[in-house]
Amino acid sequence: MATTSFDVIYLGLLPRIDTTQGNETAENAAGILGTYGSTTDPLFSDVSTLVSTRLSEDDDTTYDTDNDGGYDTFRIDGGADQQFDAVATYYATLTYADGTTAAITAVIFQDTSGRTYLAPEATLNADQAALTAKPIVSLTLNSVVFNTGDMGGFREFANFIEPVDGTAGADSMATGHIDADGDKITSGNDLIDGHEGDDTLSGGEGTDTVFGGAGNDVLYGSGGSGNVLYGGIGDDVLWNGSGNDSAYGEDGNDLLHADQGADYLDGGAGDDTFSVDTVWGPFGSDTIAGGETGETLGDLIDLGGMGGGVTVTYTGDEAGWIGDGASTLTFSEIERLALTDLADRLDASGATVGIDVDAGSGNDTITGGSGDDTILGGIDHDSLSGGLGNDSLDGGANNDSLFGDDGNDTLDGGIGSDTIYGGNDDDLIFGGGNTGNADSLYGGSGNDTIYGGDGAGYDRLYGEDGDDFLDGRLGNDTLIGGLGADTLIGGAGDDLLTGEDGNDLVLGGAGSDSLFGGAGTDTVSYADATGPMSINLDFGMAADSLFTEMDQLSGFEAVIGSDFDDTISGGAADETLLGGTGDDWLAGNAGADVLTGGDGDDTFAYAAGGGADTITDFNAGNTGTLSDGDVTNNDVIDLSAFYDNLQELYADQADDGVLNQSNTLDAKGRTVDYSDNDQFGTGSLTITGATADTNFYTVENTGVVCFAMGTRIATPSGDVPIEALRVGDPVITCDNGVQPIVWIGRRHLSAPDLDVAPNLRPVRLAAELVGGNAPLVVSPQHGVLLREGSEERLIRAIHLARLGGGQARIMLGRRKITYFHIMFEAHQIIFANGAPCESFYPGPEALRGVGPSGRAELLAFFLAIKGGDVQLGYGPTSRPFARRNTLPDHLRSLSVVPC
Repeated sequence: MATTSFDVIYLGLLPRIDTTQGNETAENAAGILGTYGSTTDPLFSDVSTLVSTRLSEDDDTTYDTDNDGGYDTFRIDGGADQQFDAVATYYATLTYADGTTAAITAVIFQDTSGRTYLAPEATLNADQAALTAKPIVSLTLNSVVFNTGDMGGFREFANFIEPVDGTAGADSMATGHIDADGDKITSGNDLIDGHEGDDTLSGGEGTDTVFGGAGNDVLYGSGGSGNVLYGGIGDDVLWNGSGNDSAYGEDGNDLLHADQGADYLDGGAGDDTFSVDTVWGPFGSDTIAGGETGETLGDLIDLGGMGGGVTVTYTGDEAGWIGDGASTLTFSEIERLALTDLADRLDASGATVGIDVDAGSGNDTITGGSGDDTILGGIDHDSLSGGLGNDSLDGGANNDSLFGDDGNDTLDGGIGSDTIYGGNDDDLIFGGGNTGNADSLYGGSGNDTIYGGDGAGYDRLYGEDGDDFLDGRLGNDTLIGGLGADTLIGGAGDDLLTGEDGNDLVLGGAGSDSLFGGAGTDTVSYADATGPMSINLDFGMAADSLFTEMDQLSGFEAVIGSDFDDTISGGAADETLLGGTGDDWLAGNAGADVLTGGDGDDTFAYAAGGGADTITDFNAGNTGTLSDGDVTNNDVIDLSAFYDNLQELYADQADDGVLNQSNTLDAKGRTVDYSDNDQFGTGSLTITGATADTNFYTVENTGVVCFAMGTRIATPSGDVPIEALRVGDPVITCDNGVQPIVWIGRRHLSAPDLDVAPNLRPVRLAAELVGGNAPLVVSPQHGVLLREGSEERLIRAIHLARLGGGQARIMLGRRKITYFHIMFEAHQIIFANGAPCESFYPGPEALRGVGPSGRAELLAFFLAIKGGDVQLGYGPTSRPFARRNTLPDHLRSLSVVPC
């Protein structure tokens, strides 16, 4: 029945549709086309009652729109008078709470402030039936039908369906609850709206429609079938009932539970979780739509509550189906899956965007798609395949198999003995775990980075194709580089590292490792060593200072030392040796070698037959000058076997920039004689940046002297140059402890002197022959303590020079010499350049050697030897002297005396 008091639905404060007063036309009727209301703000919650307070502007039956003589007025829910302004009719669409729709012609009116309302019909027609058929969620105004004329003041009382309303607080509403308007939740078909607050809402029996509204709500579909749940704004929990129900999470990070029946679940905006289990029976033929807006992590289907394993097949991006053998669930817009704790199978080959899967427990088989997938195998023995794309695979616990396939993948085996294949492209592989299990890791093609497990297991790492980086970490691991320029790091443990093809860099790390360079120009590096190293490519070994850890080396063309004082020797090939930081000792040996000392005061060694070597940074790391008398604070190379004086060396450097004895004259124009020197032969020595003068070469850094001074004598305060000693200074002896010097003599022989008496030319003795720390230059008759068999004897230097072996020679090129003599109360064995040799003994040959003035001084000082019987006047020699005819033919028969 038509009445002037009827229900209306408030649409909001909108732009005014009547922009020109004094006529009956709503000129801006099209300005409010659009949709009003939503599931999070449904129109059924905006139903009010209109009461007319004035209809007499034109007549007593209509609301006047020309406003010529004033305004008709009305009140909403007993409020203040509102002035009627305009009305228009629209083709419109109603959307109900159950998701269905209806097309109507809607009457829309406004007051003079723009407050806009949906009016009921004037008669009981089809449009009026549609307005009262179901709860209205929204109204869409599609187009204008009429925008002129007045609105009838008598209309049907609409009876819009209204909900059982909650309050603005945290409501708990179930069957029997009565709201402030007297509406009650029954066991029938209820409409419930929680409004604001964190509500708990249950429809009970029947087909219910439940709106959570704003807040973090919990909604239950309960019994019956066809229930519809709307979470609204907030992080809601929605439980479908046992029938064919629908649940809409809407805004927020919602949790939606599927149950028996063919349910429809829609997450809406946010990171939603869909829980599917078989606690209450089969999950039914459900449909899940995750929603695509407001996401950070993406939507998740959680199958952890299933009682058996499932099969998941992707039919497209974020879409596919899940089956357990009894039911099938269809999903879309799902970014993440958490599978069951049993054996699951998942195939995402139909997806082109990445998947995110946690397989959980069970022996799972997972195949990714062509996107960038994230797959976690979880506990038990899993098989994970990334497929195309840049995938991230984690096997989790137990013994897993991971396949990266195409793309730049990240593969982590986790705990257990895993087998991982990187496949194509540049992969990052981790053996994972710290339980000591053994992993097998294969890089495949591409430039891969592979790390063995964190435990003490025996991992096997294979770089295969590409320029790979392999790090075994803990355990006794096997690393094989394969093709390409690879970097292999053994880590802790006794490892086996093989570079194979390509120019590889190999670092054994801690432990006694077996290192093989393979084909290509390979480098073994001890840059990470924690102490000084002894590295010998000729012997194929490297050891720490205590020889507690020893590496086997083979197939390397380059060496990098540690940050400490290393000893590095090359082999027979052309090699590159880099000492690094520290005071290093480097010898290239045979082949054309390149030696770089690096920082520190380094010692370079070159011997006859050493090949064509190059030193790149000689003198570069010096910490002292070349003229301070200290050979320990600058780079050193002993060239005294090749040159008898610096003038010879300068001339050889100057003629072609290479040390190779190619000169015929020395720097002062005198003819050189290298016949008794060590010979370069086909070898040579190129020193980068060298100049032929004292700015670059001196006695301190070459061992080639101008005078026979610089021999260092052992004293209690350290090694002291012989020319710095004075009478009374203490000297360490082999047999009698510390003894004071009682006499010092010196004799200088010039070039004419040596030409007249060539038998006085000095003899050079190699350090390794006499047990010293540097070559020793002495007079021909000087005795050196050596052993033949078990017999210790003093052997004169000239006799040693006449034996085979090449470690003792007469210095034919020496132009001048100054001999120093030191004498004690008795004949002693002292240490010169670390070698045990005799002090001065005033025998007949020795007295001739000191010259007339020295002889006179000595006889005046030692009156007891004037009579000629030296043994009676001075005493016997500390050891017997060997006679020439009793000596062996070769120096190798002699050995150093430990003293």
